[in-house]
Amino acid sequence: MMYGTGHQHGTVPRAEVLPALKELISRCGSPYQVMRRHGICDQTLRLIVRGQSASVRRSTAYQITSALDRQRRLDEELRPVRKPRTSGYVLTEMLAPRAKELILRCGSAGRVEKLHGIARATVLTVAGHETPRVQYRTAQRILLALSAQRKLDRREGASQRFLAARREHAKMEGQLEARYGL
Repeated sequence: MMYGTGHQHGTVPRAEVLPALKELISRCGSPYQVMRRHGICDQTLRLIVRGQSASVRRSTAYQITSALDRQRRLDEELRPVRKPRTSGYVLTEMLAPRAKELILRCGSAGRVEKLHGIARATVLTVAGHETPRVQYRTAQRILLALSAQRKLDRREGASQRFLAARREHAKMEGQLEARYGL
């Protein structure tokens, strides 16, 4: 990048090195930190930044650019990773239809408890809108259980109770459509 236009005696113009050096110092925090992390003498860095020399040795320019590349990679690796949400609450009105579907697919709330380990009372509370909100972890467990049950139903076939409920729902939809044109 910057050491292709070198002058005599293996030097590079200061103007070519300065932007990379400024970025390196800003990424590290101070010239002292650049010296500690990358081994570039802080006096040399100060001379370049203050403009006391018009040119910089080619080897120093190379050190600065390679240190900047290393620091960029380091900063990229240390960028904070956003953690998935694991706490808080979910509104029951969002979860109730799925809890009802889970109960229908399994056959009963007791069977949900037996198959998926979610307490019978919890599933019934959510399905019946008896509480305004549910812990995020509980909602996650219900959704995972529903997903697993759907997969099981696709593989082995749905329960008779679930199929009957779907037929009833379809029949009711058909009657509403016939009567009111919905």
